[in-house]
Amino acid sequence: MSHTVSFHTRGWMLALWLMAGLHQVKAGNICSDSLRSRQIGEVGVEAPVLPHHALSSTGEQSLSFKDMETHGTRDLADVLRRLAGTQVKDYGGIGGLKTISVRNMGAAHTAVCYDGLPVSNCQAGQVDIGRFAIDDLEGLTLYNGQADRLLQPARLTAAGAVLSLQAARPTFNDTRNYRLSAQCRAGSFGEVNPSLRYAQRIGSQAVAYGYANFMRADGIYPFELRNILQVTQERRHNSDIRQGHAEIGWLQTFRDSSRLDTKIYGFLSERGLPGAVILYVDDAQERLRNKNAFAQTTWHKTFSPRWELQSAAKYTYGWELYRDFGPSYQNGRLTEKTTQQEGYITVAAAFHANRYWHLSLAEDGALNTLESNSLDVAQPTRFTNQAALTGRFEARRLTVTGTLVHTYVTEHAVNGKLPDDLSHLSPSLSLSFRPSAHLPVRFRAMYRNTYRVPTFNELYYRRLGFTALKPENANQLGGGITAYMPPHGIVRQLSLTADGYYNRIRDKIVAIPTAYVWRMQNFGRVRMYGIDATAQTSLQYRNIGLDLSASYTWQKAFDATDPQSQNYRDQLPYTPAHSGNVGTTLRTPWVDINYSVLAVGRRYFHQLNLPQYRMDRYEDHSLTVGRTVAFPHCRLTLTASLLNLTNAQYSVVKNYPMPGRSYRFTARMEL
Repeated sequence: MSHTVSFHTRGWMLALWLMAGLHQVKAGNICSDSLRSRQIGEVGVEAPVLPHHALSSTGEQSLSFKDMETHGTRDLADVLRRLAGTQVKDYGGIGGLKTISVRNMGAAHTAVCYDGLPVSNCQAGQVDIGRFAIDDLEGLTLYNGQADRLLQPARLTAAGAVLSLQAARPTFNDTRNYRLSAQCRAGSFGEVNPSLRYAQRIGSQAVAYGYANFMRADGIYPFELRNILQVTQERRHNSDIRQGHAEIGWLQTFRDSSRLDTKIYGFLSERGLPGAVILYVDDAQERLRNKNAFAQTTWHKTFSPRWELQSAAKYTYGWELYRDFGPSYQNGRLTEKTTQQEGYITVAAAFHANRYWHLSLAEDGALNTLESNSLDVAQPTRFTNQAALTGRFEARRLTVTGTLVHTYVTEHAVNGKLPDDLSHLSPSLSLSFRPSAHLPVRFRAMYRNTYRVPTFNELYYRRLGFTALKPENANQLGGGITAYMPPHGIVRQLSLTADGYYNRIRDKIVAIPTAYVWRMQNFGRVRMYGIDATAQTSLQYRNIGLDLSASYTWQKAFDATDPQSQNYRDQLPYTPAHSGNVGTTLRTPWVDINYSVLAVGRRYFHQLNLPQYRMDRYEDHSLTVGRTVAFPHCRLTLTASLLNLTNAQYSVVKNYPMPGRSYRFTARMEL
């Protein structure tokens, strides 16, 4: 379904809508009760209290920094692998690229947002999650659909799934106006990772903070290479990395209760790209340097109990230098430089008619440019306008949310053909229902249409690009149930979730061979369906606690394009039918002990599900021991982790072996 509304027209509509609301506030036209009041005695009401994720109509999974630290995870990719319904592509080594896909929709359908604003990569359409440090996060939430927040950018509302990363927020006690935290992590393969965080309270309404970390590792680790019956011990090379990350921020609360959140972020890295290990060849010489920076500011204002407004602006800069060496290149070297920039603004307003009815309108504008030193690559410029209208009915036992997202894209290129302008209207509807006020169980259902525009690489990259590509059009159906038991006896929490889903993608963008070269084409229809289930419980007996968690995913994803093709209804590459993890944490006054295991079933690395293309299942066990000691003016936390303790030899991507057994020690001092 297509619909065209100009950017300026929608902007004026939003402005008029806001002016009308503000005029209503100034006139004192705020909801009030004209009936006389009577004071009555206190009435006690008891009811089970559901956590936020249990109220979600689309399904969400959350982890705090404490959860990630306790599980001894290596990096953010390792954290996300433990969530139900996720597939993380990991090309091995510490410096390898890491991307996330949710329910087999593809990495380009998953939006990554940092402190409420999206992280962009218009060139490749996927974000390397390896650039985010765990110790810089307060927590993360994965939404299978849009978040339940009314005030959010239209780009996040339009995504198939959203990974929301929340940076750590400064907190203060009554006796000190500053917070200081220093941490150092060291481990196998030459890893050293110090970090420092400082926050200063300025007056009663402002906070300034800064964070910096540095990480280096040689990335040389042993692995087993199997050649039919012969097994040899090899070492992984060209997996070294040096990277640094720093950010500064300012949080301000004004007298009129409005809030301003400003952040400047910088990231530098220089790494080797470990190549595929085929037989005994492991001579990759590819190198990659990255410079990423952004500056963003968000302003939020509540005008009245009915009206609130949020606006934000962001500038993103990305620079990449790729080098490869070999006799096949002229002068023995290939050098590619790319620079991408984005200017992004978003405005969202919410109107709360009463306690039941809510309405929001968000408008985004983004201007993207890409420059390259390759002569046969167009220098494209893309303007994207997205508007999202959301209506919500929210009662005690029923929540219904409907959304319409309009996307308009137009492009210009210095040379070569241009794709047609794009305009699309995407609807979605979700609901959450609690059948009984006395039963802590909620049901949810969702329909969602998403629209994935081709990336710059897919349209313009050398002879591979194809400017006549159509966007991917995806439809998502899902339903689930959440059961939650409030504290009772030694059980402090018990939460169970189960979700089923069915996704369809039309005009799937894939690379297929033509007469002479590979080209990007719209080649097919993809179907996915599956089940995600999670369980969490927390037990407490005196000063001893026990936390248990588990997740499980069953999925079927296949190409449904041509019934006559050999791979018709075969499982898509790198999609295990079964996967899951189990974790347990024993909390004592002396030490905390966590044991977890991640299990991934058999999958195929080829479109044909033949025995010669099968990858074996694997299990990754980890053990973490930690202790926190409180001193009069500071707190010290020591953690030791043994990762992949069974030394399992496996690959997430074929011919890219993952590290075997390794260790990691962490010390953190907080003032």
